[in-house]
Amino acid sequence: MACSVMGPDNNNRGSSPAYSRIASSASVSSIASFPEYDVKPNMRLEDVKNRLAELVGCKGSDLIQACKNFDRRSTNKIPKAQFRQVLRTFCFPITAAQFNALCNEVNFNQGGKINYVEFFTKISGGKNISTQRTSEKMSDDLPVDEVELRIKEKIKSRLYDVIRAFWLFDINKDGLIQKTELRRIIRNYCFDLSDNLFDDVWKNYDPKSTGVIKYKDFF
Repeated sequence: MACSVMGPDNNNRGSSPAYSRIASSASVSSIASFPEYDVKPNMRLEDVKNRLAELVGCKGSDLIQACKNFDRRSTNKIPKAQFRQVLRTFCFPITAAQFNALCNEVNFNQGGKINYVEFFTKISGGKNISTQRTSEKMSDDLPVDEVELRIKEKIKSRLYDVIRAFWLFDINKDGLIQKTELRRIIRNYCFDLSDNLFDDVWKNYDPKSTGVIKYKDFF
């Protein structure tokens, strides 16, 4: 059975070639439109496990990469609350009771963090899930406009996952993202930028140094 993909806004950045190219690949106006999650509190634990196992089988490496947005030290472990947020955003929502029962069922209820690689491997019945995705180092010699163009070309090929990565950090649903959060997403899905190079990119969107931007503007 094929995996079903959840269907996923934007101030125009003028004549920017990066903007125009990515705009042609998807409905950019829907980027900040959060889906209405259909929580099913009466879903049996076995059904939760089976549905999750099916999704892991289809896109396990994408789910692991989503978890890496929260894994700053590359330990393969993230707090439970953040792991549940990944499940809600990239898979389907479950209640706190369902989540706790799921952790107990697969023996992942020790401590405050979850090894997401081991969790997805176990929930899929031991399937080997690829975790080897590395970001290319971006040269500091490139002009900022070229860096921005290359980032957005990368985003275009992973638009579904990148949009949901922004949603992971936008807990308040206000359409804003912090500087450190944007850098994590770019490093995870696009390129590894030096501090100076990322600062130059950020300044294009935050000229007043507020520390936050509307992430729909980045598209």
